[in-house]
Amino acid sequence: MHVLGRLLLAATSDLSGALHLGARSALLVELSSLDEQRDRVAQARGHAILEDAKAIMGQDGVPSVKLHLRKGDLLDAVQAVEADIRAITIGKRGEGHGFASGHPGSTLERIIRASTVPVFVASRANKPISKVLVAYDGSTSVKVAIDRMATARSLQTST
Repeated sequence: MHVLGRLLLAATSDLSGALHLGARSALLVELSSLDEQRDRVAQARGHAILEDAKAIMGQDGVPSVKLHLRKGDLLDAVQAVEADIRAITIGKRGEGHGFASGHPGSTLERIIRASTVPVFVASRANKPISKVLVAYDGSTSVKVAIDRMATARSLQTST
């Protein structure tokens, strides 16, 4: 699943009041056209990201992948499908944020706090998984998470 988040306007002030009526109308028409174009580009990019992910998963032996492109809030989108998924894999920081920061993004924190399934956090660098850290507090939810990880086909290694 890829979620197209709400776009934030880059403009810091509204200068339309400084224009005469005809110019304002023309500007609004042009801005509307630009918004439509941005939406089409974002959707095309979202589909391309999903297709690339499907191809990578296919190379790794995943036989079937369902692609979902959604709009809106990421947490809302995750909660809408959470009953049908076993785990979530999400990036540490969003695209619009600097990657120098050592702490997780606020959206990631919201997902981790609200999720009822295990959440795997992917770093920007692609490295094979060699270790998994589980915060174990003896609760039922942690025991369920450990059981899910232990029985997941894709996490088992052949010896």
